[in-house]
Amino acid sequence: MLTPTALLWLFCDMPHVSLAEAWRLPASPGVYVVYRHEAVLYVGRTQNLKHRWQNHHRVAQCLSYGPDVAIAWHVVDQRDPYTLDDYERAFIDFMQPRFNGQRMQPTLRLKSEQTSLVQVERERAGLTLSELARRTGMYLSALSKIEHGTRKLYVDEVARLAQAIGCKPSALIPELPEPEPIAVEGD
Repeated sequence: MLTPTALLWLFCDMPHVSLAEAWRLPASPGVYVVYRHEAVLYVGRTQNLKHRWQNHHRVAQCLSYGPDVAIAWHVVDQRDPYTLDDYERAFIDFMQPRFNGQRMQPTLRLKSEQTSLVQVERERAGLTLSELARRTGMYLSALSKIEHGTRKLYVDEVARLAQAIGCKPSALIPELPEPEPIAVEGD
């Protein structure tokens, strides 16, 4: 049974690396615990630890805590009596990590006719994909995937793209509603 005592012993026995050394993680299924000193920041599970931390959505958030953030992990294989979900739920319940439970930004999956709108607006502004990457701070490969509809688009990225291109967000995503004007006292 995954009791608090068992989880504590398991956590103490887990191998760990600094977040900067995440490339050293094994390419195995497992549960991971991101922590800094005594504070547990995030708990998750994955089918491939190494790949997950090459593309993790929480890297920047974890790095904001400084260079001494580490990842501990436990490889889960078919012989293990517990599943990845069992471990993840137990560790989250026991450790109450700071970032679990925080809502991530919503994502949008663009329809194929909309994906071309990002490219159309970019080209209309006379920008190359490389220039758009530089202006937004986004990876060139991510922008290419967004334009081809093979990558989800975070809502905040729509705003960054629109600002960099010089258009309204609704030009990139037509059904995106324009924000309601905020009434200010005295208006």
